Amino acid sequence: MRGLPKKSDKAPTPEQLDQRARFGLITNLLSKAKSAILLGFRSSLQIPTPMNVAVSINLAKAVTGVSPNFTADPLKLVFSKGSLMQPTDASIEGIIGGELKFEWSNDQEDDQCHPTDEVNLVVYNPIKGRFAFVKNAAMRSALTFTVQLPLNWEDDTVYAYLFTSETKAFGKACSDTLYIGTTPVI
Repeated sequence: MRGLPKKSDKAPTPEQLDQRARFGLITNLLSKAKSAILLGFRSSLQIPTPMNVAVSINLAKAVTGVSPNFTADPLKLVFSKGSLMQPTDASIEGIIGGELKFEWSNDQEDDQCHPTDEVNLVVYNPIKGRFAFVKNAAMRSALTFTVQLPLNWEDDTVYAYLFTSETKAFGKACSDTLYIGTTPVI
């Protein structure tokens, strides 16, 4: 058994304060995308949890800036990690009425790429500090899906991502997160 940790009387070092700031930034951000992370890292062992794995990866990849002005780089956010192949030629297009059209190609089929893989969509609005997540939006073979975004996101620029996950018939594997790009919501 381990004893409970004791509170230190020492002031934290600048390095400890920086680490706390980076950790707080990422945990706060990723907690808003929890559903995507639970699916995207579902093949991870229970210890560490999917959120712990996501925080660790994003701390290493997505945090930029110099103390005390740390930020999360939206281009480097990771919501999934795995062995499935990503779709190719993915793109997004803003459509009048607050919709976002995703398109992708499915030019391969092998053990790590099935037409029935499910495509999961993540949209991040940094202005609102919110995420939209569409779990199992479409099968990989559909090649397109249109998402209705919240009406109050109009005129905001959003970042779009996707990842695939196996259907329950095949297993729990996912692809790595694919950053698609940015677009204004119109």
